[in-house]
Amino acid sequence: MKWIGPTFSLILFLHLSPDCFAQHKNDLARNDLYGRVKSMEQWIYVAGHEENATRKYDSLISHSITYFNDKSFIEEVFRFDNDQLISIEKFVYDTAFNLLESNEYNTDGSLFLHIDYHTDRFGYVDELIFDRSLQKHYNHSRNLIDVEFEKYYRDLYSRISYVNDHMGNIVEEEYFRPGGSASHKLMHDYDYRGNRVETKFYNSKGGVSWKRIFKYKRKNVPFQAKLFKSNRLAIRSDYTYEFDSKGNWVRKTEARTLEDNILTQDLKDSSILIIREFEYY
Repeated sequence: MKWIGPTFSLILFLHLSPDCFAQHKNDLARNDLYGRVKSMEQWIYVAGHEENATRKYDSLISHSITYFNDKSFIEEVFRFDNDQLISIEKFVYDTAFNLLESNEYNTDGSLFLHIDYHTDRFGYVDELIFDRSLQKHYNHSRNLIDVEFEKYYRDLYSRISYVNDHMGNIVEEEYFRPGGSASHKLMHDYDYRGNRVETKFYNSKGGVSWKRIFKYKRKNVPFQAKLFKSNRLAIRSDYTYEFDSKGNWVRKTEARTLEDNILTQDLKDSSILIIREFEYY
């Protein structure tokens, strides 16, 4: 599995990060999953090259299995690297299924990452606090490394603050470094159906680095997205889907078109394929 550079990861962030833990619904509802899902296995590929105008998705960048309990809340997430299990994340709830914490473990059972979840009076998560004291001793392949790798975690966020609307949609999320300084901020707008139609990324100085606009034909299933830098179109994404009998998409393709201008020199036009397999109760 290949590590993606910071710029590409930032663009991919919106593709991979739904309103996970934004509202006090069960995890199936907040992720728009239908039926009584028991597990969801997911593979994310990036197109490495094209042959005869056909994209070849030969670079696996993410592989995970998410397990749901019979109350439709996430219990565990198994993560893999080149088909080898590298970690297991376990979630802890109170009796009302408010999320309290998660703990990610290495395959030998040692703790890798601890996250505390704080909620407001409506049960919406409004803060995440990360303990990276053990995480900083490993690289992205979970191999122990020397102290020089600590420089990476020194600038990585250790707290996220959320602002939710009355429906539990995240409208603002701000990331803070270990010393308390702001790292970056995301602002989201929604339509009347709850679809996220725009996201703006603010850098540490408060300026807008980029924004992304989404178009929909059905709830939470975008068919197009456009990424803008300095108010100029940088990347256009067109989405296609395949669905199972429950109404969950099992194949999602994002075909990217990179605009030819000076603002896109540091961007990737690699298209993305996501495959999901579901097991139901």
